[in-house]
Amino acid sequence: MNECLNGASHGSVHIEVGGVWNTPNLTSNSLINSKNMYDVLLMSKNLWRQGYMICPEICYDPFECECKLNEKATSGSSSYDILANRIGIMDNIDSLSEKVFYNESEAVYRIHGFTEDEEAAAWDTMLQTTLIKPGSIGEMYSSASPYDPLFWVIHGTVDRLLYYRRLVSLKGKLPFNNTWGYVHSDTPSDTQVVCDWGNINENTGLPVCEEGVCPGHNEFDYIPFGDFLDDDPLIYTNNEMYKFLGPENNELPYTYDNFAWSHCDAELYSFGMKPDGGFPDTFELPSKPSIRSFRNSLITEV
Repeated sequence: MNECLNGASHGSVHIEVGGVWNTPNLTSNSLINSKNMYDVLLMSKNLWRQGYMICPEICYDPFECECKLNEKATSGSSSYDILANRIGIMDNIDSLSEKVFYNESEAVYRIHGFTEDEEAAAWDTMLQTTLIKPGSIGEMYSSASPYDPLFWVIHGTVDRLLYYRRLVSLKGKLPFNNTWGYVHSDTPSDTQVVCDWGNINENTGLPVCEEGVCPGHNEFDYIPFGDFLDDDPLIYTNNEMYKFLGPENNELPYTYDNFAWSHCDAELYSFGMKPDGGFPDTFELPSKPSIRSFRNSLITEV
């Protein structure tokens, strides 16, 4: 449920609402189709996180507000080596491109119909052009998503849905795994490393990066706000916050008046509280007809 709620159901909404424009002029020979520029943005973010892409902190001229390749870090290395071995996003490029494939016998990524020289040139273009200049984004991207008015609608909806799911579990109707954990996703923005920008290699300008989970995601990491009750000045760990928001917490200063999702019912995804106020004993996602056939049936009924 955590994985589905995080990126799959709403993360891309903020980027699409905020806008993506000035994307590269991709040709028919490009490894990635223009429809996948959203994923290119996420891969570009990894170049920046790990120090291979340098971006200005402040700029006033739009022609100066461009990122560039960290030449000290890439000197003496091929673009393929950086993409596949250093940054670790070649599998993402493979999943987005019909031309790229993994050759198991050689243990390398290749490009259908390309010579080795043509492949090297294609990897150069991918790193030095497509990923370094992925386009412009609106003010609702990633950590700036609270600027998006939809942020407050989406996150309130998620809280209500999670509250319902935990309540059903408390009533013994459906099991729910409350074990705290962290699962790395297969999105282009997650290369499963954490970089220490307080420890930079002077020769390369790169931070020291190790496999791990970013601070703030772990069970007992503290969140930077608290004081939710008048006599409670404490800040909370993630685990404590999760418990605080649970339906079994009598001190929680709010609850929801119902757990019905009529708009989901209209699309034949029926779940939630029954009309008699009870809860379902089982839940199975129904096979959903096409929206067109469903709407036609409504028109017929009318």
